[in-house]
Amino acid sequence: MKCNISTLSITLLAALSVIIMATYTQAKRNQYLHSNTLKSQFTEIALPEVELITVTPNDYQTHIIGYGEAKPQYSLTLTSEVSGQIDLLSPIFETGRQLKKGDHIAAVNKLKYQQAVANAQVLVANAQVALLEEQRKGVQSKMEWEHSGIKGQPDSKLVLREPQLIAAKAVLSHAQSELALAQRNLKKTQITAPFNALIVHSNLQPGRYLQIGSKIGTLYSIDQLEVNIPLSAEQWGTIGDISTFSQTQKQVSLINTQETQKWQGYIDRIELHHHQNHRQRSLIVTVDNPLNQTPALLPGTFLEVHIKGQILESIWKLPASSLSQAGDIWYLDNNKSLASFQGQKLFEKDDHIYIKPMDNMKTAQIVKRPLNSYVLGMQIKPNVLNKNGQLFAHRTDR
Repeated sequence: MKCNISTLSITLLAALSVIIMATYTQAKRNQYLHSNTLKSQFTEIALPEVELITVTPNDYQTHIIGYGEAKPQYSLTLTSEVSGQIDLLSPIFETGRQLKKGDHIAAVNKLKYQQAVANAQVLVANAQVALLEEQRKGVQSKMEWEHSGIKGQPDSKLVLREPQLIAAKAVLSHAQSELALAQRNLKKTQITAPFNALIVHSNLQPGRYLQIGSKIGTLYSIDQLEVNIPLSAEQWGTIGDISTFSQTQKQVSLINTQETQKWQGYIDRIELHHHQNHRQRSLIVTVDNPLNQTPALLPGTFLEVHIKGQILESIWKLPASSLSQAGDIWYLDNNKSLASFQGQKLFEKDDHIYIKPMDNMKTAQIVKRPLNSYVLGMQIKPNVLNKNGQLFAHRTDR
């Protein structure tokens, strides 16, 4: 009886062990399957979502932006050409006022210059008399030689007074030059504006004594302002046929740095040398009658200049953010993974860049905002945006 009980107990324990092992095995299997499922889901979620835009080539007009300062065509530090005390000073010779060409600025005491003119006139008169006397003496000497009966010409030109006549003419010419200089100096005692000008600085006061070369003031011409715009080789390559600019006066737009005021100008000329400071070539934009514009364009204004260039065919228009810091353009290749190429930027405008498409590639899906962590062949979860930047489709394929 005891043997049967022991056998039965062992059998029950064995069966219980089998059940426990089976239950444990099934639990481990379920745990393993659940773990793999979570891992698979985690891997799917770990793929970065990337915004893509679809681009196709199109024709666009280039847009060149340059910067420069509005400067007068002429900037002159006016100096005195005579010496003397200022007898009269124009009340309009003050900073901020405008002058027309020929307007009176000041008058220097002219007494000694009038005296110099009178002395020069005396010298001219004496030289004229001396010349007339020498001409008469020359005629008389020639007659005496002819009546002397001597054949041929005299051994010396002094006999017919030819050198004396030349000397008399030279004295008269010198006296006339002295008179012209004296008259010029007398005229320069009246100081006038050499061109239509804006008075930037005044150095004159009533009663001041001027030396030759003393500063009178600083004048800016007001008929035209010029803006020197340095352009890069890339910009020169997209601006178009520069040979026609000076003939057609190609129009450009000018905006101040606060983007609150605008003006119109034109390309006046192209410089044919590279500047030493920035090693670039410049074009010169001109604005006529700048102070009569609405609003007035003042000298010294720093400007942003917009120039329309040539039309480039079959190029891409991309958001400026699509160009990485390394200058790469990232896109989705045929294997649904990331690839890149070095973008050749042709020009930029309004937060967009215009680039030359990659060889043998017309349509492409471009990464809108590439990250520095991207590597070639990286798998992503693409979100394709339409032309308006709205989500076009959510792609789950890889």
